[in-house]
Amino acid sequence: MISIRQSPPSDAELIQWSLDNPGVRFEYVNGVVTVSPTTGKSGVRTSLLNIKLGVWAKSHGYTSFGSSTLFHFDELQVSPDEVLILSERFNVLSDEEQDETVTLVPDVAVEIISKSRGFGKTRGGVLPKCNAMYDSKVGYVLMLDPYATGSDRFVAWGCPPPNFPTDWDDILNA
Repeated sequence: MISIRQSPPSDAELIQWSLDNPGVRFEYVNGVVTVSPTTGKSGVRTSLLNIKLGVWAKSHGYTSFGSSTLFHFDELQVSPDEVLILSERFNVLSDEEQDETVTLVPDVAVEIISKSRGFGKTRGGVLPKCNAMYDSKVGYVLMLDPYATGSDRFVAWGCPPPNFPTDWDDILNA
């Protein structure tokens, strides 16, 4: 992970940087543009997460988004591994608005620690990102860490939606 300090980029700049640099993800959190490479095993875990929460979302009235979606709310420009927004909130947007950077605050955001993000106290910058999302009124933020042990394997902020999944072993052990 490389962090570059600068003024907030526009959504168009973040999207263009991603197009110009396949295999990396750009986000803006707490005044820092973060560049993270994507890797194989994290892709497997993210895919499993997208399937699990995509199925859950569809049967519980939510719209599910993967990490290819840019969200811009408050001072954040982020692409969490999985986001859920109540469908009734997303569906009020026009077709054009739905096809642009999403400016709605997510109801749920999930991040998975990947080896490429590094480790340590901030868990490769994911911990401050999760804190920032929760501070920006995301209702429930979940951080999954397959490299941790015991109760440190997942950290949550806020309250999950009713009947939200609680077993993450299939993703953490992938």
